Amino acid sequence: QWEINYTNLQSADRTKLESLWNAVDGRRYSFTFSPDGGTTDYTVRFNEDELKFIQTTYNIYSVSFTITQEV
Repeated sequence: QWEINYTNLQSADRTKLESLWNAVDGRRYSFTFSPDGGTTDYTVRFNEDELKFIQTTYNIYSVSFTITQEV
């Protein structure tokens, strides 16, 4: 299980994260996660029912969520 915390997330990166969320239908489908940049891959799912972005300044956001490895 990984807790992911993004601060100072730019609007373009928020859009990418929302695209992933939509592609896997939130918690419904799994996706591949590589915590070390590509050496090791895990099949994971989001734990949350929704992503909650907080706008910290113009076009800058923070978000936290948890992903869990599929077994």
